[in-house]
Amino acid sequence: MNQIKSVLTGKPNTPSINISPADPLTNGKPSTDLINYSFPDSTNILIERYKKYLKLIKTIQGITNGYNSMAIASIKQYDLMNNKMSTKFPDFESNNNNTTVSGSKTLNLPTNINMDNNDNSDILSIDTNIDSNIDPNNIKIENADFNMFLSLLRKNLSNQYSKSINFKSNIENQILPDLNNLINEVLKNQKDFINKTTSIHKDLDKAKENSIKSLKNLDNSVQEFDIGHFNNSRNNHIDYKKDPYFVKRSLSNDASLQILAENSTIEFIATSETSLHSFESKILTELKRIFANLTNYIQEDFSGNSNDFINLNNVLINITDNSEWNNFITKNSKYLITSSIDNNGNLNNDNLTKTLSNLSIDSNKNLNCISKNPYKRSIENITFQNDNHLSTMPKLEGTLSRQESKLGLNKSYKNFYFVITTAGFFYQFPSREFDNNHPILVLYIPDCETKNMGNDTKHGFRFSLRGKDLSSLTIKKNTYIFKASSADDFNTWWSAISQSGGSVQVDDN
Repeated sequence: MNQIKSVLTGKPNTPSINISPADPLTNGKPSTDLINYSFPDSTNILIERYKKYLKLIKTIQGITNGYNSMAIASIKQYDLMNNKMSTKFPDFESNNNNTTVSGSKTLNLPTNINMDNNDNSDILSIDTNIDSNIDPNNIKIENADFNMFLSLLRKNLSNQYSKSINFKSNIENQILPDLNNLINEVLKNQKDFINKTTSIHKDLDKAKENSIKSLKNLDNSVQEFDIGHFNNSRNNHIDYKKDPYFVKRSLSNDASLQILAENSTIEFIATSETSLHSFESKILTELKRIFANLTNYIQEDFSGNSNDFINLNNVLINITDNSEWNNFITKNSKYLITSSIDNNGNLNNDNLTKTLSNLSIDSNKNLNCISKNPYKRSIENITFQNDNHLSTMPKLEGTLSRQESKLGLNKSYKNFYFVITTAGFFYQFPSREFDNNHPILVLYIPDCETKNMGNDTKHGFRFSLRGKDLSSLTIKKNTYIFKASSADDFNTWWSAISQSGGSVQVDDN
């Protein structure tokens, strides 16, 4: 495993000057290019999916409004019939001693009716108790006369009017509000999804832009290093920010942020797919309930059309919760994250041979699609141009103690993470994590005075570097003292410093 990977992963590393070749596989997963990496993105088809459900619900809403208009027209027709007909039926002599028919009665069909859908205050009011003693289902034909016929005609008019009034009331007070609520819920979910996916994709695009910019900087720094390296030129040694190692460290931080944005996007898409699946079940359940009520109301008011709606309702009832979703992911499997992952959280690219039951998402698959998604990457599994270039690799890295105070006999030391690069820079960082990318100290070893201060238990395993801190605005040279943890550790550091140049001071002790 090469040295830089210990920096990326934060794993302990024994200082070494030798650099081993990169491992093509990390943690059992193949490396992927940092920029040219793609994963299924169902954003657009999920948005279209919301649109389809809105269109479906609005279609049912339009049909419902149509039947409501028919009820309103029917009620108006009663008023029209009342205006055209005589206000009283003729009163014939009755031969039916068992049925009391009081002769013709006036139909209370008021004129100037306001049929606005939201105002029933002026709606027709027919006396539904007209000839209540006449039972249409228990008529003795042998006793029939005109008065009986006229009474039944009047009662039929009253019954049909009442049905239309009830139908209109049920449509406007139950069916349409429920459909409106469902539409509003779909619109809200669609809006939330669009807002969140816009934001999360914007973050990912920004992170990629930063990585691309850092990649260009790395390429430029490597080219400058190669020119200076082969021509023994040191024109750029003062600017440590052009050191390929330092630029790669910055790139690693940007790459980590990009991968974090990628994984957040993958989690969001997978969560959105499973959420839409659940929401579809809710929509279907609600539509079944609403349409069943509509069918009952139509059956009550439009008996001639009831069979057609009963058949329609039976079709809707027999749509299973997962059938539409399975058809959806079968058609769009290559765009969906969740459809290409099995219940164990592994990629399964053989989507065409999977059965619909396998495509259905269960709770275990939900968890694997989101938290253990195989499309998600780690910093160990990326590659990029100049990743393994000599100049980007640390010549030596590890922990040293730096003297903090020169006052008194007891010197204060504190541990930090140090790196010697191929370009000859000596860096001090708060830790080996690359998000701590601002160095505390930067020295250019060829411009420093170096001193071996004793490699024994008595004096400690110490060495010093005297030079300018390039990370600050200080022009004055200072002496910095460092201590290794053991003789072997000291010898490794001192050997790397000696190979990097600089003038050697003689120890006064």
